[in-house]
Amino acid sequence: VLRTAKQVGGWKGHPIVHTTWITNVTRPGALLIGEAARLTHNGTGEGISQAMQSGIYAAAAVARVVRGEATEKVAWRGYVRALRRRFTAGFAGGYVLRNLVASGALDSLARTYNSASFQRAIHWIVGAALTGSTSQDAPAAYGESRNESRVA
Repeated sequence: VLRTAKQVGGWKGHPIVHTTWITNVTRPGALLIGEAARLTHNGTGEGISQAMQSGIYAAAAVARVVRGEATEKVAWRGYVRALRRRFTAGFAGGYVLRNLVASGALDSLARTYNSASFQRAIHWIVGAALTGSTSQDAPAAYGESRNESRVA
């Protein structure tokens, strides 16, 4: 069926709504979840798991109010704390990643890593770490033992 389908119009996307610092996700009588609360990862654009997790936290907060275990204000504050505890570190990491990409720092790092001089330095460092010597020459005893084994 799809083999004969024809595209109508161009490709379209929607900007991802995100945040780094979780705020303004509660209203009197309401909790915002998922993308409505801007709970999408600002580095990757992923948001399904955040939507599901925030829904679970929201349901728990509402249940506390319905069961009379907490006032709405206390339960909503707990909801915000749970969101921050769960997502802030990842969102902050995404913020850093976005800034590194935008600055070109990752491109510079890749160019440096791929340069011949850096590769030589890495080989020298690893060689020194493995052999305990900064010399890239074989130990004298190695050459002597090789010559002795040829004679035998």
